[in-house]
Amino acid sequence: MIRAFFQPTEIEEALRLGRELGDSAAFLAGGTELNAGYASPPPNLISLARLDLGGIEKRAGLLAVPATHTIQRILDAPGIPPVLAKACRNIVNRNVRNMATIGGHIACRKSCSDIIPALVALQASMEMTLVATGEEKSCPVMEFVESALPGALIRRVLVPDESGRGVAIESYTRSGNDMSIITVAASIGFQEDKVERPILVVGGVAKSAVRLEDLESSIDGGPLPPLEEIEERVKESVSPISDLRGSAELKRHLAGVLMARALGRAAKAKEGGER
Repeated sequence: MIRAFFQPTEIEEALRLGRELGDSAAFLAGGTELNAGYASPPPNLISLARLDLGGIEKRAGLLAVPATHTIQRILDAPGIPPVLAKACRNIVNRNVRNMATIGGHIACRKSCSDIIPALVALQASMEMTLVATGEEKSCPVMEFVESALPGALIRRVLVPDESGRGVAIESYTRSGNDMSIITVAASIGFQEDKVERPILVVGGVAKSAVRLEDLESSIDGGPLPPLEEIEERVKESVSPISDLRGSAELKRHLAGVLMARALGRAAKAKEGGER
């Protein structure tokens, strides 16, 4: 049962309500994951719908996307990196895309997210404000996903322009209208035919998306290994669980196959690949 529903029009008011209500309240954007994110949803909701965070902006080397923009609005905007657009389209239910926001999507840290792996591969970060202190903080998306940061209000997602890198994503679903079981993203650069700063991200094999940092380090600075080797090493690097959406063995197999495919496409791409 909802006890109170607040609709602040200023960020400062939203933060004040967050401090005063504490754990008895939750910020509400599109609300598509509210019930899924809590065993028992808090009785007080602070809507972000009336906050004016502006539109999508091009800054020096960055694309700044307001956290309250819906997935569909981002998908319809010009100049969105193709990899991010593809990840948005993977949320196939348009009703959900019309409601869900990018900030709320990140805040949920969902294991099966399509968008988080794409943002991590694009080395995206976020501008946020900590609720308790009002401190403004900039944080890479991956750092936010991996950490247990205190309550924060995400304001914008910043996607850098790295057009010299190849970027690709791959995913697998059970049907054309289902969430992805596994999503992978690969970003890679080359310097004199040597791999440079690879980023390999897998969603669906842990509580939230994970980077395969050991594998990244082992291929950085050398020639790209055969993709069959990449496939096997990814399978050895992830530890999914069996559930209603698939067995651990299936998820491990999919992660390896999809990562090898994405890395191969990213490596072959020119002028930034799918961007």
